[in-house]
Amino acid sequence: MKKILIGSDLLPSKDIDLDAFNRGDALAIVGKELYDVLCDADFSVYNLETPLADEWTPIAKCGPNLITPTSAIEGYKALKVDAVAIANNHVLDHGYEGFVSTLETLDKAGIKRFGAGLTVEEAKKPLIYDADGFKVGFYVCCEHEFSWIDDYGYGTNGFDPLCTYEEVEEFAKEVDYLVILYHGGKEYYRYPSPNLQRVCQKFIRHGANLVVCQHSHCIGSFEDYKGGKIIYGQGNFIFNRIHNEFWDSGMLVRLTIDNGKVDIDYVVRESEETSIKLSKDEKILADFYARSEKIKDANFIREEYAKFADTKLDEYLVNLANGGDKTLVANMVECEAHRELMLCGLKRKFPKEVEGERFD
Repeated sequence: MKKILIGSDLLPSKDIDLDAFNRGDALAIVGKELYDVLCDADFSVYNLETPLADEWTPIAKCGPNLITPTSAIEGYKALKVDAVAIANNHVLDHGYEGFVSTLETLDKAGIKRFGAGLTVEEAKKPLIYDADGFKVGFYVCCEHEFSWIDDYGYGTNGFDPLCTYEEVEEFAKEVDYLVILYHGGKEYYRYPSPNLQRVCQKFIRHGANLVVCQHSHCIGSFEDYKGGKIIYGQGNFIFNRIHNEFWDSGMLVRLTIDNGKVDIDYVVRESEETSIKLSKDEKILADFYARSEKIKDANFIREEYAKFADTKLDEYLVNLANGGDKTLVANMVECEAHRELMLCGLKRKFPKEVEGERFD
């Protein structure tokens, strides 16, 4: 029997003691109960939502330019991190210099990396874990947000429906169980948008067994679809940048493999002041399952997303009207999650007749 842990964002931040990372003190970071869970896994993979670099060389972008000193790699090793997905919207926050530093730091530490690279071939290369002859594959891609290799010549494997699904289908033939890590969706939204659901369901139809959406900074919901499972948001693992109902809880997805059978369960964590701990709050998972019941109704998905779009539209319109930060305006148009949300809000706010047809 083999156990695999899948976690989302993992980085020292505002409230997590960087000194504990630097000295590799896992118990100070996660506490004994959660540390025992990490040690019980045979393989673990997380989302590395930061460059590992010692020089401040920020790129022009909207949102924060995250950075973690290379010395913190001791914490990653102490937390039993075997591999990191680096297809996300922050890995290029410090440009080429920060990116190369990240790759070199991970390689030196013996931590596997996938989802980004200095060439297209490297960025697209997936990861395989051999669980006693049962091959588990990991493929990661991200939405368009300050990191695509197509834009910089180095960087992340971006989601492209013209080729991504074909790559997934071919990779599925090489493994016994395929996990897709999709870095996308809208922050602080616990349900799938209509388009995100279509994207993830198509991954299943092209051979994936499990799709895990990261990036939302909150535990979302899940659906079982055509023999596969889609998790729309698992929340952060370690990323105490702010404290609110979204950031303060997160979950690890645990795969237990026994004689070719894969079972999935969840390990919930909560934030403390300067660390995180294993959570015993049953309501967190109960709410996760309750939301998952709701998304069985396609009308609920559309209506809930429309209400969410209504709350965000004015923010988008202000930024467009003022011209604002050019990187912010570009991101609103380029990023799949922002574009879908903005268009949904616009169509609801300004329905009109166009040559006898409505768009709303």
